[in-house]
Amino acid sequence: MHLLILALDYPGTGHELTCTADGNNIKKLAEASGVSDITMLQNNEANKENVLYHIQEVSARCEEGDYFVFNYSGHGANVKDKDGDEADGEDEALCLVTPEGELSWPDFLTDDDFAEALTSNVPHGVKILILCDCCHSGTIGDFKSECWDGVTAISLSGCTDNETSGDTGRGGIFTHAMLLAIEGLQKKGKDDYSVAQMYNAQLKMDDEVFDSAQDITMKWTREYDGAHHMAWPFVPTDTFVAPWHQK
Repeated sequence: MHLLILALDYPGTGHELTCTADGNNIKKLAEASGVSDITMLQNNEANKENVLYHIQEVSARCEEGDYFVFNYSGHGANVKDKDGDEADGEDEALCLVTPEGELSWPDFLTDDDFAEALTSNVPHGVKILILCDCCHSGTIGDFKSECWDGVTAISLSGCTDNETSGDTGRGGIFTHAMLLAIEGLQKKGKDDYSVAQMYNAQLKMDDEVFDSAQDITMKWTREYDGAHHMAWPFVPTDTFVAPWHQK
């Protein structure tokens, strides 16, 4: 398992969030699940040049059969489609910052560039799992692109492309619902389940706990009906209490 976490609060920008809480919570989950290869970039560290470098750097440690997990918590945006591959004329983008921590449109990472960065760096035969807690993120993986042909990948995102994702003041709804789902599955004695099973439990937690307007979304690469076959990689070995229950 090779995990790259991006978590941005955007301090001083006027568009602050509490996403570093998400990053810390995911890091703790991974550690509780026995993951040792964890890289986390927070705030100013999550600038485009540094993010692209770390995608390459983490990918270099992956071998066939491994997982490469990309976890993003921050702002998401719609930007003008430049290559005509979007029916609505808009690409989706991760709102990365400048090295000084400022928001700047040219420094965002579009779905086109994100897909290219992953598929050109992650070795063949590595399973890719994308977790994005941000607005306008339903197709952030851009799985319709030919660069994904033959690649095993699934994305879980906080909402559809035209929706926004909620911040609770203690992190995002998507991340908290996921962590609650993992706690619930453990209580049921589950220690081996698929990404799809976790996703269904996450939807249930979103409805029961947050009753949010956002539609948590799952996508997968064409030619790969993997949602029901890819094992969920974060299963804590000891009793797990979701952060939402640690008020």
